[in-house]
Amino acid sequence: SYDKLQNEMDEINSALSNNGVVSSPCDGIVASVSYKGGQSVTADETILTISGNDSISVSVSVSEDDITNVSVGQEASISLSAYDDQTLDAAVDSITAEPARSGSSSLTYTVVVKSTEKVSDVGTVYDGMSADATMVQHAVENVLHVSDRAITFQDGVSSVLVKNSDGSTSKKTVKTGFSDGTNVEITSGLEKGETVLAESTVSSK
Repeated sequence: SYDKLQNEMDEINSALSNNGVVSSPCDGIVASVSYKGGQSVTADETILTISGNDSISVSVSVSEDDITNVSVGQEASISLSAYDDQTLDAAVDSITAEPARSGSSSLTYTVVVKSTEKVSDVGTVYDGMSADATMVQHAVENVLHVSDRAITFQDGVSSVLVKNSDGSTSKKTVKTGFSDGTNVEITSGLEKGETVLAESTVSSK
C-alpha cells in the first residue's frame, strides 16, 4: 500500500512545477476542465484536456472494397470546412482491424488521418470541427495535362482539338497517362503552350 501511494505521489509531483502549477507539455487550447478548486485529485485521472495546435486527426470510414488500397503512412490531405480553399498535408496514422458494420451487407473500417504540417499555419482549429480527408493512391508532378473534357476517345485512340494561331482548328492524336478524374496527363502528342478546346454545355433561360 505504501509503495502504491508513493508511486501516485511521485506521478502527481512530476506533473507539478516548483510553484505547484500544473503545466501542459504542449501549446494549445483548454478544451475541458474536470476539477474545481478544493476538490481532491485522484491519480491517473484527467485534470484538464488540451487541444494542441501542432497537428489534427480526422477519423473517416472506408468501405471494405477500398480499404485494401489504404496503408499506414500513405500520403493524404485534410481540408477543414471552416477554412475554404486551404488544405493540410497529412498521412494515414492508423487503420482499425475490427470492422464496423454500416449496412446489412457492407462493412467499413475506421482510418485515422493525421496532419503532418502545423495546424497554426491555417488558423485556430477547435475540437469537433468538420473536415474532409483525402487519401492519395497515386500522384504525378510536373507533367503536361489537359482537362478530361478535352479528350475524345474513339476506336481505341485518344485525340484533342487544337486551336491554331490563325484561328483554325486541327485534330491531334495524343497518348494519355494518369487521370485524377478532372485532368488527364498527356505523355505525347502535345507541347506546352498549345491551346486545346474542351467540350462545354451552355444553357440559356
